Amino acid sequence: MTHCFLEANVTTTQISYPFQAGWIDPPEWLILRDRVTDEFLSEDSACALVDTITATRFLDSHSVVADLAIVSTHRSAYTMRTTKRPDEVEHATVQLGEACPMAEALARATIHHFYGIDVVDWNRSKQDSDVTILDHSAAMQPDPDAWNEDLVRAWFILTSMAVPTHVFLAPKSVLEARQNEIQKMVETIRKSIDIADDRRREVRRNVSGDLEIDRDHLTELLNDQKTRLTKNARKGWLDLANRVARAMDLPTGPNPDVVSFGLARDE
Repeated sequence: MTHCFLEANVTTTQISYPFQAGWIDPPEWLILRDRVTDEFLSEDSACALVDTITATRFLDSHSVVADLAIVSTHRSAYTMRTTKRPDEVEHATVQLGEACPMAEALARATIHHFYGIDVVDWNRSKQDSDVTILDHSAAMQPDPDAWNEDLVRAWFILTSMAVPTHVFLAPKSVLEARQNEIQKMVETIRKSIDIADDRRREVRRNVSGDLEIDRDHLTELLNDQKTRLTKNARKGWLDLANRVARAMDLPTGPNPDVVSFGLARDE
């Protein structure tokens, strides 16, 4: 049986929450994780809804299924937090902490080129810094005494491109041998999206309450998202990956094999 690792956090709410809430019975092949790392994809021939920067490391062995993704344009759960106005920060050590690869990539692509901040160092310790990168629920709990900047919004203003924060990977070997298995898997996950849409008021009430985040902010985040890998988003993903490839030790010139089962309309 092919397993599927599904990243379950505030960014993937539209896909993951119905499974987490028990609104749809999780199939035996589904494994929910707060974060899907390289190790999960390396351990066996598994499918995954995964951070797109992590995904670039597996494009030789996996195809991207366009019918399932999280694409953001103006709102996200990836934030740069500064102790003073961003235009007043000239030189800074950027504190990455436990920020995911997607958050780091957006930060590396925008902090200097969009905000004009010269980065002295990138640090993953817990020391205080004028610039801190936060992701997911932590990014949606703004500090009223700090400045909070949405990194996807900055990326869009800088490039005019949306960006997929998560894509769905399927092993090429499994697609070749058992394509119907992958298609049924994607169909099941898309049913979760339909349920989340039908019960969106409950989703927003429950998630905002459980995570103690602002409901209006969550609503804006979910309304902004698309759940299919669009052409513009694919372009944004590859552009972002190329910009940070050297700094983050990513494969250069990623060229994903993209397949579709026609399960989601073009958006």
